[in-house]
Amino acid sequence: MFTFGLHLITVKATKYTLPLLLLALLLCSITPADAQTSGSRQIDRLLSESDSLTHIARYPEAIRKAEAALQFSRENAYPFQEAMALLKIAEVHYRRSDFHLLPHYDSAALQIGLRLKDNFITALSTYRLGVYFMSIDDHTQAFRLFDKALSLKFGNENSTHTATVYNDIGVLHGKLNHLDKQVEWLLKALKIREQLKEETGIAQTCNNLAVAYNDAGNYSRALQYGIRAVELRRKVNDVAGVAISAGNLSQIYLRLDSINQALHYQETGLRYAELSGLESRMAQSYINMALMLNRQKKNAEALEYEKKAIDILGRTGNSEMQARRQIAAGILSKITGDTAQALQFYQQAFDISGKLNNKSNIRDIYLNKTVLYKDYKDFYNAYENYKKYILYRDSIINQETLVKISEAQARYETEKKDNEIKQLANARRIQELETEKQKALAAGNALLAQQRQNEIDLLSRGRELQQIKILQQQEDLEKQNLTVQNQRQALLLAQQEKDLQEAALRKSNLLGNALIAGAIMMLIIVWFLFNRYKLKRKINEQQALLAVRNDIAKNLHDDIGSSLSNIHILNELARKNTSRPALASQYLDKAGEDIQRISEDLNDIVWNINPRYDDLQQLFIRMKRYAADMLDGKNINYTLNFPDNANNIGMTMERRRDFYLIFKEAVNNLVKYSQATTASIAVLFEGNRLIMKVEDNGIGFNQSQAQYGNGLSNMQQRAAFWKDRLSIESSPGNGASIFLELRL
Repeated sequence: MFTFGLHLITVKATKYTLPLLLLALLLCSITPADAQTSGSRQIDRLLSESDSLTHIARYPEAIRKAEAALQFSRENAYPFQEAMALLKIAEVHYRRSDFHLLPHYDSAALQIGLRLKDNFITALSTYRLGVYFMSIDDHTQAFRLFDKALSLKFGNENSTHTATVYNDIGVLHGKLNHLDKQVEWLLKALKIREQLKEETGIAQTCNNLAVAYNDAGNYSRALQYGIRAVELRRKVNDVAGVAISAGNLSQIYLRLDSINQALHYQETGLRYAELSGLESRMAQSYINMALMLNRQKKNAEALEYEKKAIDILGRTGNSEMQARRQIAAGILSKITGDTAQALQFYQQAFDISGKLNNKSNIRDIYLNKTVLYKDYKDFYNAYENYKKYILYRDSIINQETLVKISEAQARYETEKKDNEIKQLANARRIQELETEKQKALAAGNALLAQQRQNEIDLLSRGRELQQIKILQQQEDLEKQNLTVQNQRQALLLAQQEKDLQEAALRKSNLLGNALIAGAIMMLIIVWFLFNRYKLKRKINEQQALLAVRNDIAKNLHDDIGSSLSNIHILNELARKNTSRPALASQYLDKAGEDIQRISEDLNDIVWNINPRYDDLQQLFIRMKRYAADMLDGKNINYTLNFPDNANNIGMTMERRRDFYLIFKEAVNNLVKYSQATTASIAVLFEGNRLIMKVEDNGIGFNQSQAQYGNGLSNMQQRAAFWKDRLSIESSPGNGASIFLELRL
């Protein structure tokens, strides 16, 4: 942007006090012209101070100074200065990216320029309105206003304002990817600014040239202009400008894989952005720094900068960009292993994008959630999110296709109208030329008559070409109409076929009614049989439940009942032997062991009948906890290997109980008798078989003597009941190995 060339005048007060009378005479001697000059100087001073504050990014103070100048101008009827103050306020708001405020001030200044018939104010205001339309991407209107500003005044001079307009025309061409024209206009602006030795403007144009050459792939030129822009902006203390130029230079070095240089300039840009206090500049610098750190695989640091940018974007109401950065933060959170935080960022981005109806963001969120769930083996959620991603992707493609079709139709209609208008204009012009030709022939001016005939021939050929083009367009339109007619005929045939089918259906109503009656009868029979099946199943379930209750009652009576009786006897013995503490302590210890065992047995009974533990995954969790508690209590080193996922495999309550009791007995024998230092417990699936192995390096035992023990006998009986294969291998001094194989 340009700065106004206003003169700063300082007035030093005399250190002597004038007599009152002399002061009165002096005041009386001041003419209206002197008063106006004094007021104009005061306004110039305020605007100059506003310009200086803008230069160092102290925008609120700059606006206050410009508003003071505006108020003083209006109070004292200085229209020229009023217009300059309005334009200065608009410029500061532009620097702050408050684009929506620009038309109010620029239009007011333009009205003053038109009223005063002042070409400078009119041209400057017109240019400023062009800047506003460029900021909202109305490129056609921006070009028109820039051209008008040049034709009004600036195109006929080589001033600061001329260079400024040239610079922004170059920027506008860059927005449209016209790289050759972008560089051409920027070089024209740079030439004028170098002649005027205007360092601030030179820095701005050099920065824009660096961006242009970077986009064109000419990185050496881009670096040359980028470094010059940073150095000049540092020299003139353009804080916000250094932040922009350093950030751009960092991106150029990044493309060249000069990571250290890129990081250096990015840090410089970030530091100056924070000094400027402009939140939009700070947010962009934080985003650039996050991208830089992500490139270096420093994802945790990159995430912190993304969070800072998200915080600023949320405060400033830039919801569109905030959602995009939340998606980026979610990706970084996933990379750093914080899945919960990643999902939180995705949900926040989803909420914002839903309010904005931004389908592209929602599509990207579902895609990234798909990747997250897939990497963490949650294939159900991965599949669900992938289906939604496909839905939004196809929706966006369909919507874009419809928009393209609509645009093509609009272009066709517009071009057709334009051709018709040109044809009419050519016809009128040919008539005018025929008249001029006849007049020239009548006056004996054969040369002029021949010129008019040539023009008529050219226009006639152009008219013929336009007619051919219109005919081609009409043919295309007729083809489209034929296509539509074919579609209508296809629909008509489909309707006729449907009518024929309905007629055939009406003829077969009688047969259909008979079939329906038969189907109803069949349904009644099926319903009757199904109710009988349900009744039989309910009876079986009640019998199974009764069997479970009887089994529980039997266990409580036989095992736990006898154990409670034994505990009672041990307590009586301990009470009678209180005079013999050692013997009493033994009785109490034995009673405590029985109580602990009863507690475990009751817990096992309750756990076994609870339907929530029907799947094997819950059983494996209980087995691992039991084994760990027992082996840790004896300081035995151990390894436990269980399947990671068995949620979809079930087992009946009775079989699950026997499998668990065999496991418990094996672990109890290992802990109580093996004297082992290491143990290994493994459970695995092989096809439709479940295999358990329990091994230790203990003292072992003689199988011929040990097979009559209650523990081993119980294990063999439970396995035999289900026809499972159980093998026990051991010998003195060689440890023991228990192998169990179940068919699922």
